[in-house]
Amino acid sequence: MSDTVIIPIGEATNAQLLYYATAVLGLDVKPGANSTTFRAKIEAAAPGTTEISVPAKLAGVPEVSAPDAPVAEQEAIPNSREGLHFKYDPKVLVEVHETADKTRSREVQIAVNGDVVILQRGKKEPIPYRHYLALRDAVETIGRETDEINQVTGLPIIEFVDQPSYPHSAILPAQELIDAWHKRVDAPEIA
Repeated sequence: MSDTVIIPIGEATNAQLLYYATAVLGLDVKPGANSTTFRAKIEAAAPGTTEISVPAKLAGVPEVSAPDAPVAEQEAIPNSREGLHFKYDPKVLVEVHETADKTRSREVQIAVNGDVVILQRGKKEPIPYRHYLALRDAVETIGRETDEINQVTGLPIIEFVDQPSYPHSAILPAQELIDAWHKRVDAPEIA
């Protein structure tokens, strides 16, 4: 089986076009550009290109390999400082709700100890448990007018309440995984 696959340029995804533009043609393009921009830059650098060659992994071709031996969750996590990294956290499937507020960004950034996770509103995405805790605890205080009128000013009395900064839905991992994570991270015993 070949390591590369030939794909018509019109059917290529952004990731495939980005790979071809940067790795094959050596172009300096931004990863966030759209497919039209990638195709235009590829056409300018290599006129008449109708097909691109990309690694089989990018093309979605399944690799044929021996199945991995099942590894228990606890065995896979190193008993060192590396084991405290968020990549070993249980994953939480989160969907940050859409908002009609035009001042709110489409992307939600969640930072924990310098590690940032970016979520798109309206999409379900898995995030590390520690980032979920930060998302869950993110609240903002807003002022709402009540029906009561201030006798001195004649204006409605404002009541201040806390509300979630990013309303969301979440599917949590098994409680055993969460308990094991707390045991490992809250009071680490590093060898």
